[in-house]
Amino acid sequence: MDALLAFAAALLALRLAGLLARRWRVTRRVELAAWAWSLAAYAVAAAAIAWGESAQWDARAFRVYYAAGGLLTVPLLGAGSLLLAGVRRAGATACVVAGVGFGCSAAICCKIW
Repeated sequence: MDALLAFAAALLALRLAGLLARRWRVTRRVELAAWAWSLAAYAVAAAAIAWGESAQWDARAFRVYYAAGGLLTVPLLGAGSLLLAGVRRAGATACVVAGVGFGCSAAICCKIW
């Protein structure tokens, strides 16, 4: 049941990310792009939860979940909120934070896999 719920959350988040990306293409408001990427990362994290619940949690499923959910979703979501508030440096800062976090996570994952 948990795997099914996580899979449904992944599909819903992916659909919402697509809708936000479409709105970004029309309006070119940068906060919509940040939120779309954040929801896409959340969809990957929710899919990793579905993977972990359906096929027993292992190190690979947890690493995908942690990289997408913890290291990408949060800074991009925060960047979108700061960009909406008018803080224009937030986009570059959030991209650097997300990139460093994801880069470190990918380096650790690739070394251990």
